Amino acid sequence: MKEQVRQLIERAQKGETRAFNEVIKLYEDRVMSVILGITRNRTEAEDIFQEVFIKLFDKIRHFRFESDFYTYLYRMTVNMCFNAHRRKKRHHNLFAETSEEFWKVAAAPEEEPEPVDRDTEIADAIQRHYKELPPQQQTVFALKYYENKKVSEISEILGVGEGTIKRYLFRARETLQKALVQEGITP
Repeated sequence: MKEQVRQLIERAQKGETRAFNEVIKLYEDRVMSVILGITRNRTEAEDIFQEVFIKLFDKIRHFRFESDFYTYLYRMTVNMCFNAHRRKKRHHNLFAETSEEFWKVAAAPEEEPEPVDRDTEIADAIQRHYKELPPQQQTVFALKYYENKKVSEISEILGVGEGTIKRYLFRARETLQKALVQEGITP
């Protein structure tokens, strides 16, 4: 399979439109999932999705197979989400001991069934305050809790040290915790 994907990418690099369309088909669901996980907004996600594949069309010839193609595309996708967030801005502790399981439930994507009332209240509050986090914290939080990526994977994707990723996660959880406490919500 990897060899077939490599050949497909090589053909796309040579300008074969049909091969590029096949690359899109292979990765479109995962790319949209990442974007939705970060933006939490279908309309914004669709715009970024288009931008990602337009940029990929321009840049695919520069891919050198030094890393996994999906890692390359994933990094491009995350960067496009960062850029969209910056453009949007220009125009207009949950406690450290809180379990990882809590965050996974609290940050449950919109498509999953509604959790029980208490969990819904917490998840809704997190969703509201998530957009107030700095872009790096939003991205790391989304990759960790919406995409279920490990710290080491996030580090590789973003090209940032694991310590920095852990610091972003800690700060994001701390900020969200304070916001929840201010609303009178405790885990």
